[in-house]
Amino acid sequence: MLRLVLAPAIEADGLEAWANSVDLQKLDEGSVRLLPALYLRLAAAGIDHPWLPIMRGWYRRSLYRNRVIVHRGLALVKDLEQQGVASLLLKGCPLGMLYYGDLGARPMAAIPAAPG
Repeated sequence: MLRLVLAPAIEADGLEAWANSVDLQKLDEGSVRLLPALYLRLAAAGIDHPWLPIMRGWYRRSLYRNRVIVHRGLALVKDLEQQGVASLLLKGCPLGMLYYGDLGARPMAAIPAAPG
């Protein structure tokens, strides 16, 4: 799957070979984390695949969770700044928009507790 996500162009034969070699319901966690990025690649290429709705669901879940993480992280940064503590968000927050170009393309690990 990583080859499909990183390849300059998605080849239909490679996609079918991968799809025929895996059980979508039994994917390991690392592969599941790549489904949103694969969904974006397939959608951008106009490739219709039977698994596209499932991948879209994983993408939407990733986008929602990541937005919650960023929202809570920014609220925490604001609270820290009000206390005179300089801070910034690292890892998934800047990578999501700067490298991936879409906050839903890469799931972040955990949702921090809500401030307050």
